[in-house]
Amino acid sequence: EVQFKHDDSETLSDRFNFTAQLRPSENLTLVPPYTEDVHGTLEIAVTPTNDNVPHAVMLQRRLVIVQHGQLVFNSSYLQYADADSAYNSSDLIYSLQVGPHYGALKNRNSDVTMTSSIT
Repeated sequence: EVQFKHDDSETLSDRFNFTAQLRPSENLTLVPPYTEDVHGTLEIAVTPTNDNVPHAVMLQRRLVIVQHGQLVFNSSYLQYADADSAYNSSDLIYSLQVGPHYGALKNRNSDVTMTSSIT
């Protein structure tokens, strides 16, 4: 018994080559050339899974503004990547989980609330 364990890369296929030979035994009479090698390739199809958690690739994790100031930020501040998905960061929709304590978020001049979506 042989086991194949995938290396968790994002590949969709693999393969390996093998050679098979007849094993001589006492009950088997072999005629020269005694054995003939059989060569083959076993193709392996890998079913992808979404097992990678998206991770932040933000250039800046902290926004700096002056007191009473404001800062406009966009998806260039909120970039994520997922090795299992071929999406663009601009395709993401962000939802507010916990709002700021000492300020307000606005999106197109409307307050951003827990039910808002930010694109």
